[in-house]
Amino acid sequence: STLEVYTKFVFPQFQHLNDDDRLKQLQHIRDQLFSNAFSDSKRGRASVASEFIAALKQLPCLPEDGTLRPVCEFCDPKVSIFVTFQESFSFPPDELSDDKWLEFFGKIGLRTEVTQDEFLQFCYRVSNGNHENLKKASSVLLHYLFQFKEWREDYEFLSQVSDIPFVCVESLPRLNWIRPIFPAENRIQQGEKTTDLTRLCNAAVFEFQELVWTVKPVVKVPSIPWYNKDRKKVYMFKAYLGINTPPTISEVVQNVCNISETRFSKFDLFDKYPEDCKMKKKDQSEAEETSPLLSVMVSNFEYLKKNHSREDLCSSLGKLCDATCIPVCVEGKTSGIR
Repeated sequence: STLEVYTKFVFPQFQHLNDDDRLKQLQHIRDQLFSNAFSDSKRGRASVASEFIAALKQLPCLPEDGTLRPVCEFCDPKVSIFVTFQESFSFPPDELSDDKWLEFFGKIGLRTEVTQDEFLQFCYRVSNGNHENLKKASSVLLHYLFQFKEWREDYEFLSQVSDIPFVCVESLPRLNWIRPIFPAENRIQQGEKTTDLTRLCNAAVFEFQELVWTVKPVVKVPSIPWYNKDRKKVYMFKAYLGINTPPTISEVVQNVCNISETRFSKFDLFDKYPEDCKMKKKDQSEAEETSPLLSVMVSNFEYLKKNHSREDLCSSLGKLCDATCIPVCVEGKTSGIR
């Protein structure tokens, strides 16, 4: 059969073909031979087809630095993590990188995933500042981690990832005018550019920013595509990354105490926003107000009221007794914190 001819005679001589003939043969395999052989091999009806597919997957057919290599040694250029760390990977030639070719290559071994060791290596690279665009690299790693469900139950691996400071800290301009954000544990300086990084297990998620921004670094984490399929596994996935736990009472209490020590807790400054505490959008000339201090304080106290226990009353909450943290009103207008 034709498949046997290719397996026994054409493939062993493939490296001796010139570039044009090799391309023509690949096109013929892609358009004429492969689909039928793939279908037959999947149904288990033809050992010849299975042998053809197996030989094709090992066939050195794509050039790199003057040498032909099998498709399995190349990566899909549409996968962002490969492109972000492209110096560690090889890609098919540009003329063989359109959707039709990539779909074909994907069926015979083109890489679409990184290994755990590679992922950890990239996390350490970012944490050490060994990338020209740390924010992008950090974001790509984080999104890959959350979207790649095959790792969701490997808790030992997730714990390793959670302890590497490769995640970008949010600058929180709407809050840091009240009090600066919690210092990042890993500050990378590249020329005039500074990037703050932290560990997932040491961070608070963006959802709780107003409650903990002075006591923990705040990060944004991606949504989980498989969230609705198994909530228990999602909970465990986040738990081993250290990011599923809402703030503790002691953390929020400390946040309130930190806020109470700012200059804006003074009675005569509470309802005033000096010009340096307003920020402008890049594409707008009008100043945009930052988060009001009153709403921040209310959010913190509402959380404490809803989540405290009897034990908290005797421990953490006692720290608020001497803190200047209660908003007061004068003639119907909020004027200060006492």
